[in-house]
Amino acid sequence: MQYILSMSNNLYKKAINGIAWTTFQSIGVQISSLVIFLVLARLLAPEDFGLVAMANVSIAFFGLLTADSLSAAIIQREHLDKEHYDSVFWLNTFLGLLVGICVYLSSEYIAHFYKQPELERIIDVLIICLICRSFSSVQISILRRELNFRSLAIRTLVGQPIGGIVGITLAFKGFGVWSLVIREVIVSLIQLILVWISSDWRPGLRLSFRHLRELLSFGISMMGAGWVSFLNKRLDNFLIGYALGAIALGYYTVAKRLITILTEFLSSSINKVAWPIFARMKTDHEKLKHAFYQSTQLKNLVVFPVFLGVSAVAPELVLSVFGDKWQPSILLMQGLAILGLLKSILSYQENLMVALGQAGWRLALQFTMAIANVIAFIIAVEWGILAIIISYIAVAVTLSPLWTFGVYRCANIEITTYLSQYVASFVGSVAMVTAIYALRHYLGDLVSHHVVLIVSIILGVLVYVFSIRCLYPIPYKFVLTTLSSIMPRRKKSSTLN
Repeated sequence: MQYILSMSNNLYKKAINGIAWTTFQSIGVQISSLVIFLVLARLLAPEDFGLVAMANVSIAFFGLLTADSLSAAIIQREHLDKEHYDSVFWLNTFLGLLVGICVYLSSEYIAHFYKQPELERIIDVLIICLICRSFSSVQISILRRELNFRSLAIRTLVGQPIGGIVGITLAFKGFGVWSLVIREVIVSLIQLILVWISSDWRPGLRLSFRHLRELLSFGISMMGAGWVSFLNKRLDNFLIGYALGAIALGYYTVAKRLITILTEFLSSSINKVAWPIFARMKTDHEKLKHAFYQSTQLKNLVVFPVFLGVSAVAPELVLSVFGDKWQPSILLMQGLAILGLLKSILSYQENLMVALGQAGWRLALQFTMAIANVIAFIIAVEWGILAIIISYIAVAVTLSPLWTFGVYRCANIEITTYLSQYVASFVGSVAMVTAIYALRHYLGDLVSHHVVLIVSIILGVLVYVFSIRCLYPIPYKFVLTTLSSIMPRRKKSSTLN
């Protein structure tokens, strides 16, 4: 903790404030998203979710042709002029509109490729989301660069619930898949309006190719990483939709959605704060390394029990929350939870690489992962979705040493010190999962799955906390110290003599 506190007081306060606001955002957004998602899952069919997943993966693919990577360079670059902001904005705007036209012209062929005629109209409407992102990416990068996570949190906290209410209302009225489509459009429009209100910056009528070239080196690496990231994060939806159809993709999407919510809540919120903080500390390598060690330990103490806990209680969770019609998603959720844990570890390592300006390393590693995942899919698709997930887990485990080596090369970390940050969270999580499986063995046939779910969660939390406190008191105290730094303190009242 002392190395984190050794940052400048102002930067430390911004970091803690950023963590608090991104955590608040994640809690609010993910709770509302989860509630909305659960209601929609009970009202809609698996095929509806599959169709929207097909459309989104197509939109995301074309979105790679925009200049979002240059917006990311705004966060990393130390010195910027107004011309940098203006040039990136107008390039983004032009490419966003151009790509939107290309998507519209291609939607008929995409629908034919998937053998889903209704997909054409869905894609045409979701083009609005792509254009909204192009109009707001620079403002979002500026707010992140300034560590103004409060404005970003408000933007998301307002947009998601309103879109969710619209989507649920339409689902009750029998709009089917269109309740999901219109929900996404409403969210994108509201967030676009709010980010323009939150940011004081307005684009000037300037387009400087010289300033674009200054951002190009980092931007190209980030663009390449974006393409590879698409292969790693979206290729599964694309291939499953094509090979197995909309219904199978629907089951997969629902299982994956819960894991995505957890990832956004636990992992992405920390990553969003860590990237600009690491970027500001990059000139002091020693402090950066120790801050990375301790933040890694803190993150592990949270993500390990949550992801492994969800995998352990998945049978009761799916039946209690989603209903019997989603039973095929149980095994998929268990596998995706383990895969989500592995990806959260790798993404945090990538965060450090990018903050140090080593986006090339990230690109090479993600490209390796993408190629391996494609090969794994081709081998496993014959045996179904579960086999595909297991093959992805095997790829992540096999290639994870390459990520650790990449961090070692970029930041010169001590491997043994870094790996020791995983011991406490792993041991505590194993004890927790063992307790949950033992409970199911003895109570599973005696009480309802609702009761087993509630008791399993309570028992798992108690076992995990007790294990960490007894076996690893130093990490336990570290978490308490960090939490006390985030929580507001009461001012002591003074008395007059």
